[in-house]
Amino acid sequence: MGYIVPRVTCHLMSLFVTFGLALLTANTPLAVVLSMPDTTIMAGDSLRLPVLVDSIPASPGVLAYQVFFQFDSLQIVGIGADANGAVTERLGEPFHSGGAIAGELRIAAAGLHPVSGVGALCYVTLRALPNSVGSASITISSALLNEGTPPVSWTNPISTITIRSTSIRHEPKASQPSPIIIAPQPSSGIIRITLPENTAEREVHLVDILGRESGRYRLSSGHSVTVSHLSSGIYFLVTPEEQQPVRIVIHK
Repeated sequence: MGYIVPRVTCHLMSLFVTFGLALLTANTPLAVVLSMPDTTIMAGDSLRLPVLVDSIPASPGVLAYQVFFQFDSLQIVGIGADANGAVTERLGEPFHSGGAIAGELRIAAAGLHPVSGVGALCYVTLRALPNSVGSASITISSALLNEGTPPVSWTNPISTITIRSTSIRHEPKASQPSPIIIAPQPSSGIIRITLPENTAEREVHLVDILGRESGRYRLSSGHSVTVSHLSSGIYFLVTPEEQQPVRIVIHK
């Protein structure tokens, strides 16, 4: 009968280990996912791109962040960063390395009031060099929220920028199309999409903040789309004709 006690003790220890692992898992915050849209730019032009977050939790919130970007210095120059309209706007304007480091853009910000939410962590401004053409990959070499909590994840390349030759700019055009208009913003049920004048029916894709397709439609101007089935968050309307995705905010 002496063997019963060790077996019971082992069983209890196994239960304690399982319970401890469950508590550890429950208390480990989910990683905040960073993403950026792909886009197209003319050689020599600048563009402002959002660094998107899927969700910054209210607890612990974020008091500081830093992100280091890398790219081909023969194609792209880092100009700066800002937080206008970003979820981190209360932390103030981020410090940035500008064009001080070839092939890199480093940004960082810190404040006294924690921030949380879904949307843009910040915006970065990049410029395509005048003689560059082709695809330029933007990667993140390091990213940190607070001192590492909550953790951060991303997939490189975080964004691909297609650089077009300026010779295309001088091709004759009848007129410049007006931008796509989406209203209301934010929406919880139905959005109305107004296409540029004299635009034929076209196919559009609705993607979420991680680039996953949430819908595909063939639209003409003034078409209405039901979005009540979508969760709250940031989405983008993507069309082959538009150089930049059109932002849509769903709020319920």
